[in-house]
Amino acid sequence: MLFMSIYTYAPEQRNAIVKRAVERGDSTPEGIQMIGEWIDISGGRIFSLFETNNPNAILASNYAWSDLGRIEITPVMEAEKVMKAIQGS
Repeated sequence: MLFMSIYTYAPEQRNAIVKRAVERGDSTPEGIQMIGEWIDISGGRIFSLFETNNPNAILASNYAWSDLGRIEITPVMEAEKVMKAIQGS
């Protein structure tokens, strides 16, 4: 299943987030396939699209960053697949 993660952080956390990201490198937990990640160029948010069927992997991923910001995760589907699904109802 696909998920969109929106990670929001306060400006004063920026340097700590950059430092941790550099130190950890690719820290994607086993069981998560990262599809893409985008940074809001105005600052304060990171958007990640990933696929997993493992809720424990989502918990592990969130735990590693939850002390520096707020994480919202939403299950998502491609628009074309949603339209096909609702037309079949």
